[in-house]
Amino acid sequence: MMRLLKRLRHLAATAVSFSLFGFWGTWLAWVDLPRIHRRTPGTPKEKALACRKRVSASFQFLFRFMCRVRLFDLSDTPSSADLPQDGRFVLIANHPSLVDMVALFSCFPEVAIVARDYMFNSPMLGPLLRRCQFIDGGGGDAFSGASVIAAGIQRLEQGIPVLIFPEGTRSPIRGFGKFRRGAFEMACRAGVPVLPAYITNAPRTLMKGMHWYRLPVDCVKVRISLGAPISPLPDENSRDMMKRVEAIYEERLKELGMISPESGPAEGASPKELPASQPADAVPPGGRDEAPEPQNCTSVQTDSENAGTPP
Repeated sequence: MMRLLKRLRHLAATAVSFSLFGFWGTWLAWVDLPRIHRRTPGTPKEKALACRKRVSASFQFLFRFMCRVRLFDLSDTPSSADLPQDGRFVLIANHPSLVDMVALFSCFPEVAIVARDYMFNSPMLGPLLRRCQFIDGGGGDAFSGASVIAAGIQRLEQGIPVLIFPEGTRSPIRGFGKFRRGAFEMACRAGVPVLPAYITNAPRTLMKGMHWYRLPVDCVKVRISLGAPISPLPDENSRDMMKRVEAIYEERLKELGMISPESGPAEGASPKELPASQPADAVPPGGRDEAPEPQNCTSVQTDSENAGTPP
């Protein structure tokens, strides 16, 4: 009986949290951020930063609420002080759950996120993303890929770090998805490092194929740790850099217990969580590695694979 009551309380807290996120996101997009944008003096870059800080503060409040009701435990997290101060880097992270973007952005309000095109088309999220000068990941075609890379390089040249989930979708259970080249193409062309963030959660929740109401009864511990910046090697192309960083992630995630010792990229999931043919909304702009390999970072194909891989 007590366990049933605990589960019902947990389900109610989950429903309230998701509803709060929806209502608050709509308020930010249509009321709060337009007001901040109007009242903040300075350049469009400064106005967008003010909007990102407000959204980040809202995400922090949301996580404090979820911690208070014992849904999540987000503690010992890094902060902006732990990031390279010049802002010229691409922040990448594994993507084990639905809350990863919210957790990361609550820690790092400076970053410009590469987001899916359907999120920009959302009446709730679209205005919010545009006010914050996030990057539209496009539809996966060659033009979209080139646009994402150009927009990312523009942000980096302005000292604004870019956040990309290189898997392009949530990780399969007990594994992680194969990386796409977008983040590494951006880093190679801009001549900046990628900064790896490693996300763990225990017990596992909101992973690929899991419903929002299936949160475990126990409080989920979410931890974020940063690795050392990884710079492109001389004459290294984006594909080689991607494979090098992917191997680093595989080793580190095994150490953290997030993937099985025998698992590698795109392994570790049951057929239900990782179907042979992914639905269209699960394939990120950039798709699979099908383009001819470029010879170096300054001579690349601007195909759909080069698109940033949004969350």
